[in-house]
Amino acid sequence: MDVFEIPEKHYDLVYIDPPYFSVKRGPTDYYLYYHFLEGLCIYLEKGADAWHKLIDYRRKPKPLRHGTELEKKILPWMSREGIYQAFQKVFEKFQDSILVVSYNDEGIPSEKEIRKMLEKIKPHVKVRRLRYQYALSPSKVNELLFIAY
Repeated sequence: MDVFEIPEKHYDLVYIDPPYFSVKRGPTDYYLYYHFLEGLCIYLEKGADAWHKLIDYRRKPKPLRHGTELEKKILPWMSREGIYQAFQKVFEKFQDSILVVSYNDEGIPSEKEIRKMLEKIKPHVKVRRLRYQYALSPSKVNELLFIAY
């Protein structure tokens, strides 16, 4: 389910972990890195046939295929222009909830920009950082956790 398809109602807390858009490398390959979780959701919601049709069997580790309905849903997160609007839209959708946003300090939007967006809808914004090394990555990054209430 796409974040914008979640029913409009009050949630005490909303955790947001969007795809990263690296300043240096561009957008994260959503199909390669998130295929397991996305596939599991599709499998549970629509069944095995729907899930199998989305897998690109020509590649390893068998990511989701490009050119599907899913791609339209994640496109805003895959461009420099669209990602700002996507963040703003998610924040506005859940503005009545406590927002917890996970991101890293090498992403677009920047820490300062995300904080500014959150401060438009929440009086209190705190940022926690954790030095972190992702699996298969030789370098460490600062993982950021924004808490807006």
